[in-house]
Amino acid sequence: MDLMLKSALESLNSKVVENLELVRENDKEIDLLAQLPESDSKSKLLRERYSINKKLLYRNIEHLDAQLRVAKAMENNRFLKVNIKQTQDVDLLQEIVKGEVSFNEMHPKFNDTKFINMLIEYHRHNDEFEECVKLKKHLKVLV
Repeated sequence: MDLMLKSALESLNSKVVENLELVRENDKEIDLLAQLPESDSKSKLLRERYSINKKLLYRNIEHLDAQLRVAKAMENNRFLKVNIKQTQDVDLLQEIVKGEVSFNEMHPKFNDTKFINMLIEYHRHNDEFEECVKLKKHLKVLV
């Protein structure tokens, strides 16, 4: 999903850049037109060029707004991933302290230092210092 969102961001950004280049080209034409003597055709061409620039700049506002929404979606996606991981870690911790699961070399978090530190904090909070010592020894082996 992040790849799709990143691709959308890049596409929107390239469209903004492309539109800005068209605005610059129109500005050059407007500068050239401004040097011509006054006439109905000059006024018409100037209005057309200004109208085109206005539309391009309005589209860029829409593209930038869409970029902001995509960036927020990406941030929310990252936040959800972190929340899910933390929730899973808490669930695993609860299974261990309830005795439902053993914390040994077969456990998926056996070599995860962050998870081990979380376990140490749990045991320290519950005055289970023997468990803290065991976990700290294991942690030293990992580091």
